[in-house]
Amino acid sequence: MIKYITLLLLLGIVSCNHQKSNKENDYSIETILIESNHIESCYDLSPKVKQQFQAIPLETNNECIITEISQMLLHDNDIFISDRKSQRIYHFDTSGKFLNFIGNLGNGPDEYSDLGAMEIIGNELYLYDKGRYHICVYGFDGEFRRKINDEVYYHSESMLYLNNNLYSITNNILSDIGPFNLIKRNLTTDAVEGHCKFEKEKSYSHQYWNLKRYFSKNTNYALFLYSNNDIIYLINNDTILPKYNITFSERKVPNSEIKKGSANALYFAQENNYILGVNSINETDSLLFMSYSDRRLYDVVYDKYRKDCSVYNWLVFSHLGNLLVTNYYTNDNKLIMAQDAYMFRDAWERQYSQNNFNSKENKNIMNKLYEVLSDDDNPVVFIFNFK
Repeated sequence: MIKYITLLLLLGIVSCNHQKSNKENDYSIETILIESNHIESCYDLSPKVKQQFQAIPLETNNECIITEISQMLLHDNDIFISDRKSQRIYHFDTSGKFLNFIGNLGNGPDEYSDLGAMEIIGNELYLYDKGRYHICVYGFDGEFRRKINDEVYYHSESMLYLNNNLYSITNNILSDIGPFNLIKRNLTTDAVEGHCKFEKEKSYSHQYWNLKRYFSKNTNYALFLYSNNDIIYLINNDTILPKYNITFSERKVPNSEIKKGSANALYFAQENNYILGVNSINETDSLLFMSYSDRRLYDVVYDKYRKDCSVYNWLVFSHLGNLLVTNYYTNDNKLIMAQDAYMFRDAWERQYSQNNFNSKENKNIMNKLYEVLSDDDNPVVFIFNFK
């Protein structure tokens, strides 16, 4: 059941915004109640997407072997995948052909020392170097272009580009401009602003509370969340306002435990089978996807029109033999996901091939995919467009 929270709570939360909107008094936040004691089996995405889709087996060769995806970005006809273990960024086209690496690992002026968050702006890739605390800019050809001014230090756990601004989540790590969880950098003026202030003394004890996905962009606006917080915020026309207040029906880690620090809260959750909170967001025109961990990962789907929220074990595409949704994100009303080759092949043999498809053509596409893949190949990327 969805309720609107009171104006008193609204005014307290809106203080996150460093520059308040004149329309703030007319703005309301939706409270989303996640019924963590009522879990359904599967949510079928097939009725929500267009029937045409792309299935892209990524090329595998001796120099291009993906081991652990940390981030994936789709930009027009280009796919970029950062690999946590190899510390490389792989660049493919949408036929799956491997084109080149982006940048190189190292300590040289044109290199990055520790692979961090990445974002696409125009025909360039912005990469945060976690080892040297600055942003490197590379062309799609992999060549270094420039370094973003690092006179103002701030951490960037995740990045998002919107309306000529580059937003970064600091994850409770102090910056030169103060204790802010969101940093906004104007790429024309290079002006830097801080939003969503946190208590300075809590920086060290809360900075290791990592989430799976902090931002979700949909055309000309975006949503974001950060750790140790139950609010999802909206970025729209350079205005930052709270959008959703997330609550759980039961077993949410008490605030008294959260205040002791991320390590304590995680230990309490694991020992007592409690929930830390939402750890990822993805959005389309009509749906908000979230996830949370409760000894395993659960998917939450909120219908923005029906004001209905439900929890599921899995997200699937029934028209493709109940294809399981894995390692996905949404952007501009698309869903982009990667599925490991060995996982796809195993699921095809045990499940997909025996389930119903909406057409013989789609089943043939998936069967051909199974036949061309080996267990050691790179992942398959699927792209779906929402209606």
